[in-house]
Amino acid sequence: MGNHTEETEELVLVGEFAKELDVHPSTVYRAISDGRLPALRIGNGRGTLRLQRTDCDEYRKACQQAAHRLEPLTHRP
Repeated sequence: MGNHTEETEELVLVGEFAKELDVHPSTVYRAISDGRLPALRIGNGRGTLRLQRTDCDEYRKACQQAAHRLEPLTHRP
């Protein structure tokens, strides 16, 4: 057996991450299928998807930065 010197990274369920972002899980699945959010497939066939915590954190930061770049909405009379 090999020696693992790296810490095991926390894996997050898609639904859990969607709740953290306050979005529908389909939004997270879309980000995965578009290649904006890496995911790990666990199991055979379709399997189930898991996200690494560091990838989740990076994705959240990218979303926050994009939101700050948007101009505020103004009301038109």
